[in-house]
Amino acid sequence: AEVQKLSSLVLPSEVIIAQSSIPGEGLGIFSKTWIKAGTEMGPFTGRVISPEHVDLCKNNNLMWEVFNEDGTVRYFIDASQEDHRSWMTYIKCARNEQEQNLEVVQIGNSIFYKAIEV
Repeated sequence: AEVQKLSSLVLPSEVIIAQSSIPGEGLGIFSKTWIKAGTEMGPFTGRVISPEHVDLCKNNNLMWEVFNEDGTVRYFIDASQEDHRSWMTYIKCARNEQEQNLEVVQIGNSIFYKAIEV
């Protein structure tokens, strides 16, 4: 039912959205084909929130930090509200190095996922 609700999301042809086999993880993005190392996907979309408005004690797993050149947090991009989500919201973090096939990169003031060699 939840997958049908997300049918309006525009997905690249290389990926699908499906239920994760990891208990409690919900939906995730899975590749249907090999994605070349170095391929960038994005930008990650969401609501821009200033650091002082983020509750760091909450579960902020649908949020990424955007940094200034000096390494301080400029703002957060928050995809926790459904109307701010894209397919990239459903990419899950790897649980360990063996599972990792993407890295998060900041280009300018935007967040992208980049495929890495595995």
